[in-house]
Amino acid sequence: MSLPSPHSGEDCDVIRSTLSPFPTSGFTQHVADDVPSDDTLQSSLLRVIGRGTCGTIFSRIHSNDAIALKVGRDTQALENDVCLTDKVYSACLDAQRLLQKLFDKDIKIPRVPITCGFLDGLDSEWCEMHGVRLTDENEEAEDEEETHDEEELEEDENESEDEEENEDERTNLSKPTSIFALTRIPSISPSAYQALRRHYTPSHPPTDNGVCLIRPYLGLPNRDTLGQPENLWNLPMTLADFLQCGITWPEIFHIAQEMALGLATVHWGAGIDGMDMEFVLGGEQGWKPEGVYAPNVQVASKIESSAEHTRTSSPPLQTHLYILDFDKAQALPRPLSPNRTIQALFVAITCNDPYFPDPAAERGMEKQLWDVFKAAYLKAAHELIRRDRVAWGHDGLEWPGTVLEKWETWARERREEGDGIEFG
Repeated sequence: MSLPSPHSGEDCDVIRSTLSPFPTSGFTQHVADDVPSDDTLQSSLLRVIGRGTCGTIFSRIHSNDAIALKVGRDTQALENDVCLTDKVYSACLDAQRLLQKLFDKDIKIPRVPITCGFLDGLDSEWCEMHGVRLTDENEEAEDEEETHDEEELEEDENESEDEEENEDERTNLSKPTSIFALTRIPSISPSAYQALRRHYTPSHPPTDNGVCLIRPYLGLPNRDTLGQPENLWNLPMTLADFLQCGITWPEIFHIAQEMALGLATVHWGAGIDGMDMEFVLGGEQGWKPEGVYAPNVQVASKIESSAEHTRTSSPPLQTHLYILDFDKAQALPRPLSPNRTIQALFVAITCNDPYFPDPAAERGMEKQLWDVFKAAYLKAAHELIRRDRVAWGHDGLEWPGTVLEKWETWARERREEGDGIEFG
């Protein structure tokens, strides 16, 4: 879907100054809202700030909480997310120290939300008390069908199948609910949010609540294969979007290098395939790097203690790259072997959304973008493997290059066959 360029030069300036990884003049320092009153802090109502296949992301209404709650019924997937998020967080801390000497000081390892707590066995009464409504995928599909005549006709023709789905839904709604509490990724600045809203969601949908994280789809040239966004919670921005907003190619190269460092660290630092993990550009203000791994901590007490986070000082307006969402990821199969490791990483990479540059690009700036990404990934991967040669073996340094070669071959074959990017 093609969208016009931002409505005004002022909007462009705001978006560019916010999303640029380089220092820019004209920063507007955003001052945090006042600390909420005691009454507000006691409020238990939650608002939706994101949705995924594993859970719905909530934050508390009327507060500046630094805590996000990932709420869902797939306890096993949420527990997996807790474990691997903690592992990736530790790996990124170690990698930052190790890789600093190899890259420009402005190239940073992406940030990772920190585990703050996990609680399971919550019932529907708890969800109702806190204003939590989990929308199942089949329920969302039914809502979409109501707006399309052709799909409504198909629904009538398959009435018996729908009855079975509704029964499954009633059963699912009775399942216990689990909560993964983690540090919340700050939204981009209010001024940039308003500029993006004027551009992408001018009709102001009911889900418009001031929250915006940006998915940098560096492997997608334009929005032709994307629909109109329903909200800005996780806004995909393609290469064309970035360029229309005034982001330059050197700035896009910078984002690609940080993305490459994040991917290499997940693979060769944490030893995780990274299946379906997300990269987002989020805000800087309000980010709390402190956190602890506390598997069975009472989430309620963690929420209340987070009030102190609202008193932090405000740094200059900027964004940062974050990685998150490891509920579908897995540790690399052990014992480590080249065939199994390479195949696991290749499958996970090619099943993800188009965050990474296009390996099949043959010319121009998109080809340079892939080359920059590839060089950064290999440099970081080789350094991480050298640190732990015992685990990776004498030929481990060859594995990252083989993964990328397999990826390049796959991408070229898909392009020759006329297939576009397949979303994970």
